Parts: sequence; structure tokens; C-alpha cells
Amino acid sequence: MTEPFNAGPVPQPPAVPQPAPQPAPKSRLLRWVIVAAVVVVVLGVGTPILVSRLKTDSGVAACRVAAKPATAANTQPAVARATNRTSRGQFAGSRYADLRTAGGHYVDAMDNMLTPYGGQTKPGVESVPRAWAELTQACGHHGVTLKPFTP
Repeated sequence: MTEPFNAGPVPQPPAVPQPAPQPAPKSRLLRWVIVAAVVVVVLGVGTPILVSRLKTDSGVAACRVAAKPATAANTQPAVARATNRTSRGQFAGSRYADLRTAGGHYVDAMDNMLTPYGGQTKPGVESVPRAWAELTQACGHHGVTLKPFTP
């Protein structure tokens, strides 16, 4: 009887040495540094601009206050003067030129109309409807509808 063919262990090809991992090329690293720097600059400059655009404009906020109906409490001269000072500041701080102008004219007309308690109406009251019409148009351009003027 013959023995089965047994040639012994099968020889393996010699192992090919693996090259050691190389660090990233300097150009790739430099590219990532530049991208990171651009992202930081864009976020640093763009975020304040975006936030300021999302924030409600003070002139538009004053238009919304003007759109609310008057109450007995806020028609008193002292309260009206304080409200006018607040409104004047809001209109003056607006980033929209039409609201700054129309709001200033309206507040000036309202201040001229205010008289001491029991006093005579001041001359120049006829400018209030004109100032209200100007303010109505300016506020309307920014999405706030004011009711028509009724003396």
C-alpha cells in the first residue's frame, strides 16, 4: 500500500512589510486650518448681523404701540408726555429713515397739542392729522396698520 501524498506544510510567500503610516501631508493640514479659520470669521461677523436683523426694529415697535387704542389713563397730559418721550426715542432709534422722520413729526405734533390741565388748546393742532397720515403710511410700509385719524 502506498502512503497518501504528504508534501508537508505548504510554503507561504514571504510577508511583505507594511509601510509605517505617514502623517497627513502638510497641504491637507493647511487646507483644514484655512477652512476652520474661514468658518470662525464667518460666524464671528455673520452672527451679530443676523441677530440684529431678527431683532424687532424700535420704530416698528413704536408703530405697534401707536396702533393700540388710547385709554382714559394714557390720555392724561403727564402720561401722554411720558409716552411721547418713549415713542420719540423708539422712532429715533429705528433703522428705517421713513419711521424716524414720520415718527418725529407725529411726536412733535402731539407734543404741540398737549396743554396744561385746563388750558386752552394750542395753535398748530391741525398738524396732527397730517402727521398721523404720514405715520400711517410709514408704519404700513413695515407691516403695521394704523386706524384712520379721528379727532
